[in-house]
Amino acid sequence: MGQMQEVVLGGVAMPERRKHQRYMCVLPVEIRLPGISFPSQGQTTDVSLGGCYISTRFNMPVGTEIELKLWVGNVGVKTKAMVRTSDPGVGNGIEFMNLDAAGEQALHEYFDNLDANPEPKPEKTLRDLLIT
Repeated sequence: MGQMQEVVLGGVAMPERRKHQRYMCVLPVEIRLPGISFPSQGQTTDVSLGGCYISTRFNMPVGTEIELKLWVGNVGVKTKAMVRTSDPGVGNGIEFMNLDAAGEQALHEYFDNLDANPEPKPEKTLRDLLIT
């Protein structure tokens, strides 16, 4: 964990507040809201050991406690979670509240695989070069 990382938001450098490294990855999720018997579905845009960002069609209010099942390959990682950010029309930032050892291990293995086999960066096309 060495040095504190910085994040640039709106041109302003701010210290990174996250405790865990984020990995940009798309994983399917099932979301169970209190009082609703069927799960909603979404997908992550990034995941860490501390939480994830979920792209969904609906937004959940900040502070909502949910049950989350994150699919890491064939493994369903279940945890209670808390909605920490709500971006209308985009998604929600989620903090894991009680990720168990098996779920943490599944995520560690997934992240290790991502580190060992990073996705190749696509070649820039002429269109990418012309649009600035």
